[in-house]
Amino acid sequence: MKPAQVPPTGAARVEEWDNITGAAFRAFDGPQWRIKHTIDHGRRADIVVSVIGLQYANGHALREIIIDCPDTPIITPAEARKLGRALIAAADAAGDATNSCAWHRQRMP
Repeated sequence: MKPAQVPPTGAARVEEWDNITGAAFRAFDGPQWRIKHTIDHGRRADIVVSVIGLQYANGHALREIIIDCPDTPIITPAEARKLGRALIAAADAAGDATNSCAWHRQRMP
């Protein structure tokens, strides 16, 4: 039986319900911000800040923020400012989540 919950606020993509830990949950992707970044001879290596999370059958959602980029980027001051704004926006979108959902991702195959 699938729980009858609406997707979490701000969810852009929601997975199917799963129950591998004994409690029904589903993963979701929230908003994302892309900082255009160019390296070596004009090759693109954008930095992406995303909100992701897990929603439980009772409706509770845990959110985290991912910073995705190739290698360790060396960025300009202007890119650092954009990254800072994207991180603040992602933190605002994730809300006051004090619990982490990383342990679920570590257990998921």
